Amino acid sequence: MSYNTNTEYAIVGEIRIFPYDYEPEGWMLCDGRELKAIEYQALYALLGSRFGGDPIPKDVPFSEMENFKFRIPKIRAYKDGCRYFIATSGQFPTHC
Repeated sequence: MSYNTNTEYAIVGEIRIFPYDYEPEGWMLCDGRELKAIEYQALYALLGSRFGGDPIPKDVPFSEMENFKFRIPKIRAYKDGCRYFIATSGQFPTHC
């Protein structure tokens, strides 16, 4: 069975279940890891420090963002080897 891991149609921050023991390109295992905000700016814009890490004050210059980190959610494996993955690239969500 084939699963669509293509991030062309994924929304940054979207969480999907895949039966893989590896991280497909553009997806990251929801294991609570800490990431640098400057490397994952779109994901940080959506998650902020909601799952842990450093809230970035609004007056911090872009050049100083290197020091700020945040965490992605930690979600236990589903069942039968299926795991939760979060999209780190793709379309940025918009609202009405």
